Amino acid sequence: MRASGSASNFTVAIYASIPAGSQPDVGHPPLVENETGGNAGETYAGVFGGTTMYDYSFTLPTAFQAQAGIKYWVQIEGWQPGFPDWSMA
Repeated sequence: MRASGSASNFTVAIYASIPAGSQPDVGHPPLVENETGGNAGETYAGVFGGTTMYDYSFTLPTAFQAQAGIKYWVQIEGWQPGFPDWSMA
């Protein structure tokens, strides 16, 4: 078990881009936002570079209809008790 405990939930959001397309438009609500309702199927993946890693999986409950040629941004926030040590690799 990790020092802070396992992730207990995740928030997954999809944002549009600002007009220049260089960053997410966080000045407006996300186009889609969902919680996984659990640890997103946390599965031990192994130790890499001395760090224990886990895999996660989540399927949006409703399909997101992306448009061709549009840049979208995905934000994933892990919920974890104590000092968070969750990140993406």
